[in-house]
Amino acid sequence: MEALYEIADGTRKMVAEVSETQRGHGRRLDDVQTTLNMTFTKVKSLDCRMDKVDKRLHVMDGRFDRIETRLDGIDSRFTSVEKVLREHSGKLNDLDEKFDGLDTKVDRLDTKVDGLDAKVDGLDAKFEAKFDGLSSEVAGLNTEVAGINTEVAGLKTKVIGLDTKMDQVLALLTAKSD
Repeated sequence: MEALYEIADGTRKMVAEVSETQRGHGRRLDDVQTTLNMTFTKVKSLDCRMDKVDKRLHVMDGRFDRIETRLDGIDSRFTSVEKVLREHSGKLNDLDEKFDGLDTKVDRLDTKVDGLDAKVDGLDAKFEAKFDGLSSEVAGLNTEVAGINTEVAGLKTKVIGLDTKMDQVLALLTAKSD
Protein backbone atom coordinates (compact mmCIF):
# COMPACT_ATOMS: atom_id res chain seq x y z
CA MET A 1 0.00 0.00 0.00
CA GLU A 2 2.81 2.38 0.89
CA ALA A 3 4.45 1.63 -2.46
CA LEU A 4 1.30 2.82 -4.21
CA TYR A 5 1.39 6.06 -2.22
CA GLU A 6 5.01 6.54 -3.22
CA ILE A 7 4.10 5.94 -6.88
CA ALA A 8 1.20 8.40 -6.56
CA ASP A 9 3.48 10.95 -4.87
CA GLY A 10 6.13 10.47 -7.57
CA THR A 11 3.48 10.84 -10.24
CA ARG A 12 2.21 14.09 -8.65
CA LYS A 13 5.77 15.46 -8.61
CA MET A 14 6.20 14.48 -12.25
CA VAL A 15 2.88 16.20 -13.13
CA ALA A 16 4.06 19.33 -11.26
CA GLU A 17 7.35 19.31 -13.21
CA VAL A 18 5.49 18.91 -16.50
CA SER A 19 3.13 21.75 -15.53
CA GLU A 20 6.12 24.00 -14.73
CA THR A 21 7.67 23.10 -18.08
CA GLN A 22 4.37 23.97 -19.79
CA ARG A 23 4.31 27.35 -18.03
CA GLY A 24 7.84 27.99 -19.26
CA HIS A 25 6.78 27.14 -22.79
CA GLY A 26 3.74 29.36 -22.35
CA ARG A 27 6.03 32.27 -21.49
CA ARG A 28 8.18 31.50 -24.53
CA LEU A 29 5.04 31.44 -26.68
CA ASP A 30 4.04 34.82 -25.20
CA ASP A 31 7.51 36.16 -26.10
CA VAL A 32 7.15 34.80 -29.64
CA GLN A 33 3.68 36.36 -29.87
CA THR A 34 5.10 39.71 -28.73
CA THR A 35 7.84 39.45 -31.35
CA LEU A 36 5.27 38.57 -34.00
CA ASN A 37 3.13 41.54 -32.95
CA MET A 38 6.17 43.84 -33.18
CA THR A 39 6.99 42.43 -36.62
CA PHE A 40 3.38 42.93 -37.71
CA THR A 41 3.57 46.55 -36.49
CA LYS A 42 6.78 47.06 -38.46
CA VAL A 43 5.19 45.57 -41.58
CA LYS A 44 2.15 47.79 -41.07
CA SER A 45 4.44 50.81 -40.73
CA LEU A 46 6.25 49.82 -43.91
CA ASP A 47 2.89 49.43 -45.62
CA CYS A 48 1.95 52.98 -44.57
CA ARG A 49 5.28 54.23 -45.81
CA MET A 50 4.75 52.37 -49.08
CA ASP A 51 1.36 54.11 -49.39
CA LYS A 52 3.11 57.46 -48.92
CA VAL A 53 5.68 56.54 -51.54
CA ASP A 54 2.86 55.42 -53.80
CA LYS A 55 1.19 58.80 -53.36
CA ARG A 56 4.46 60.55 -54.10
CA LEU A 57 4.91 58.42 -57.20
CA HIS A 58 1.37 59.33 -58.21
CA VAL A 59 2.32 63.01 -57.86
CA MET A 60 5.41 62.28 -59.96
CA ASP A 61 3.16 60.68 -62.57
CA GLY A 62 1.27 63.96 -62.74
CA ARG A 63 4.53 65.80 -63.17
CA PHE A 64 5.60 63.41 -65.90
CA ASP A 65 2.27 64.02 -67.62
CA ARG A 66 2.88 67.76 -67.43
CA ILE A 67 6.41 67.25 -68.76
CA GLU A 68 5.00 65.15 -71.57
CA THR A 69 2.48 67.87 -72.34
CA ARG A 70 5.25 70.43 -72.32
CA LEU A 71 7.36 68.20 -74.56
CA ASP A 72 4.40 67.84 -76.89
CA GLY A 73 4.19 71.63 -76.87
CA ILE A 74 7.89 71.83 -77.64
CA ASP A 75 7.43 69.32 -80.46
CA SER A 76 4.65 71.42 -81.84
CA ARG A 77 6.89 74.49 -81.60
CA PHE A 78 9.58 72.64 -83.54
CA THR A 79 7.04 71.98 -86.25
CA SER A 80 6.15 75.67 -86.32
CA VAL A 81 9.82 76.61 -86.43
CA GLU A 82 10.34 74.26 -89.35
CA LYS A 83 7.54 75.95 -91.30
CA VAL A 84 8.89 79.37 -90.43
CA LEU A 85 12.39 78.34 -91.53
CA ARG A 86 11.05 77.26 -94.88
CA GLU A 87 9.08 80.44 -95.26
CA HIS A 88 11.55 82.91 -93.80
CA SER A 89 15.16 82.02 -94.34
CA GLY A 90 16.19 85.49 -93.15
CA LYS A 91 15.00 84.73 -89.59
CA LEU A 92 17.08 81.56 -89.32
CA ASN A 93 19.48 82.94 -86.69
CA ASP A 94 16.64 84.02 -84.39
CA LEU A 95 15.01 80.63 -84.66
CA ASP A 96 18.37 78.90 -83.95
CA GLU A 97 18.63 80.79 -80.66
CA LYS A 98 15.10 79.77 -79.69
CA PHE A 99 15.94 76.19 -80.56
CA ASP A 100 19.04 76.32 -78.32
CA GLY A 101 16.91 77.63 -75.46
CA LEU A 102 14.41 74.83 -75.90
CA ASP A 103 17.22 72.29 -76.10
CA THR A 104 18.58 73.55 -72.77
CA LYS A 105 15.13 73.21 -71.21
CA VAL A 106 14.85 69.64 -72.51
CA ASP A 107 18.31 68.86 -71.06
CA ARG A 108 17.25 70.27 -67.68
CA LEU A 109 14.09 68.19 -67.83
CA ASP A 110 16.13 65.10 -68.75
CA THR A 111 18.44 65.78 -65.79
CA LYS A 112 15.47 66.14 -63.46
CA VAL A 113 13.90 62.93 -64.80
CA ASP A 114 17.22 61.09 -64.32
CA GLY A 115 17.39 62.37 -60.73
CA LEU A 116 13.86 61.19 -60.04
CA ASP A 117 14.69 57.83 -61.60
CA ALA A 118 17.68 57.42 -59.29
CA LYS A 119 15.61 58.36 -56.23
CA VAL A 120 12.90 55.83 -57.12
CA ASP A 121 15.57 53.13 -57.64
CA GLY A 122 17.09 53.95 -54.25
CA LEU A 123 13.72 53.75 -52.53
CA ASP A 124 12.95 50.46 -54.26
CA ALA A 125 16.23 48.94 -53.05
CA LYS A 126 15.64 50.13 -49.47
CA PHE A 127 12.12 48.75 -49.35
CA GLU A 128 13.22 45.45 -50.86
CA ALA A 129 15.99 45.09 -48.26
CA LYS A 130 13.57 45.82 -45.41
CA PHE A 131 11.02 43.32 -46.72
CA ASP A 132 13.74 40.67 -47.13
CA GLY A 133 14.83 41.26 -43.52
CA LEU A 134 11.28 40.97 -42.25
CA SER A 135 10.72 37.82 -44.29
CA SER A 136 13.79 36.26 -42.67
CA GLU A 137 12.56 37.23 -39.20
CA VAL A 138 9.12 35.77 -39.87
CA ALA A 139 10.65 32.53 -41.20
CA GLY A 140 12.80 32.22 -38.07
CA LEU A 141 9.82 32.86 -35.82
CA ASN A 142 7.74 30.29 -37.71
CA THR A 143 10.50 27.71 -37.20
CA GLU A 144 10.70 28.50 -33.49
CA VAL A 145 6.90 28.30 -33.08
CA ALA A 146 6.85 24.94 -34.88
CA GLY A 147 9.52 23.62 -32.48
CA ILE A 148 7.58 24.86 -29.47
CA ASN A 149 4.38 23.29 -30.83
CA THR A 150 6.22 19.97 -31.14
CA GLU A 151 7.45 20.22 -27.54
CA VAL A 152 3.96 21.13 -26.29
CA ALA A 153 2.48 18.14 -28.16
CA GLY A 154 5.04 15.88 -26.46
CA LEU A 155 4.18 17.34 -23.08
CA LYS A 156 0.47 16.81 -23.72
CA THR A 157 1.18 13.15 -24.50
CA LYS A 158 3.15 12.79 -21.23
CA VAL A 159 0.36 14.46 -19.22
CA ILE A 160 -2.22 12.12 -20.77
CA GLY A 161 0.00 9.16 -19.87
CA LEU A 162 0.39 10.45 -16.31
CA ASP A 163 -3.34 11.03 -16.06
CA THR A 164 -3.94 7.41 -17.11
CA LYS A 165 -1.43 6.20 -14.50
CA MET A 166 -3.13 8.34 -11.82
CA ASP A 167 -6.48 6.79 -12.75
CA GLN A 168 -4.91 3.33 -12.44
CA VAL A 169 -3.36 4.18 -9.06
CA LEU A 170 -6.64 5.62 -7.79
CA ALA A 171 -8.48 2.54 -9.03
CA LEU A 172 -5.98 0.32 -7.19
CA LEU A 173 -6.30 2.42 -4.03
CA THR A 174 -10.08 2.31 -4.24
CA ALA A 175 -10.00 -1.45 -4.84
CA LYS A 176 -7.61 -1.97 -1.88
CA SER A 177 -9.72 0.11 0.49
CA ASP A 178 -12.89 -1.86 -0.42
